[in-house]
Amino acid sequence: MRCLSLVPILSACFLSAVALHAAEPAAPAKKEAALSFRNDILPILSRSGCNTGSCHAKADGRNGFKLSVFAFDPASDYKEIVKDARGRRIFPASPEHSLLMLKATQSIEHEGGERFSKDSDHYRTMLKWIQQGMPYSVPNEASLTHILVSPPDGNYKKGGSVNIKVTAHYSDKTTRDVTNLSHFQSNDKGLVEVDEDGRAAMIGEKPVSVNGRFEAGRPAGLRAGTPLGVALAINLTALRLKPGVGYSFVFAIDDEARPEWRAQLFMR
Repeated sequence: MRCLSLVPILSACFLSAVALHAAEPAAPAKKEAALSFRNDILPILSRSGCNTGSCHAKADGRNGFKLSVFAFDPASDYKEIVKDARGRRIFPASPEHSLLMLKATQSIEHEGGERFSKDSDHYRTMLKWIQQGMPYSVPNEASLTHILVSPPDGNYKKGGSVNIKVTAHYSDKTTRDVTNLSHFQSNDKGLVEVDEDGRAAMIGEKPVSVNGRFEAGRPAGLRAGTPLGVALAINLTALRLKPGVGYSFVFAIDDEARPEWRAQLFMR
């Protein structure tokens, strides 16, 4: 609230004090950022586990709702959510009553349980996206090029902890902190525990790795329906690999990882 000052005004007959209201123009409202399904909603669905092989990305989906594995086919996922089932999953006139929102917050029965709460950033983002008309993309939208994780590695004492940060880099040279949209997993929970926000607590003192993923659709140029047998090229430049260190990469399909899907290399 603006404080009003009392300014003395001299008239011909008497001296009085009146409150003057400043007639300054109101500051223009800050333009609300436009959200897109591809860059803002898909990562939430991935972080919430909705598009894993054990949930709605099963071969036949779940309860009539099917998503692509790890957001591999964004256009198909968008159609499934916004247009399929006669549009019953989204209620633009009352976004908070959309079936998508009610199920995710377990406001109504949901076999997968609560995926996020009503007071979470995920809920507010999805609600705003529906209010904005559920756009698939926005004009001149940048594409994800790579992610960087910090710290990439380190030595930590038992009982210590470290906050892991994931930064997404886009084609327009912008960056975005996507730590709260990434999924973290320790390969040995008896040695390192990592929570949903990327805070890793050291329990043991043996070498251990923490895996993370941020999903926002299939790699650029890889079309939907591409056979799983296709050879994929992996860009390692963004990983900042160190000379004299061996690395092991494990690939997973529908949450299944096999020994023959492991790739190992040694940096010279």
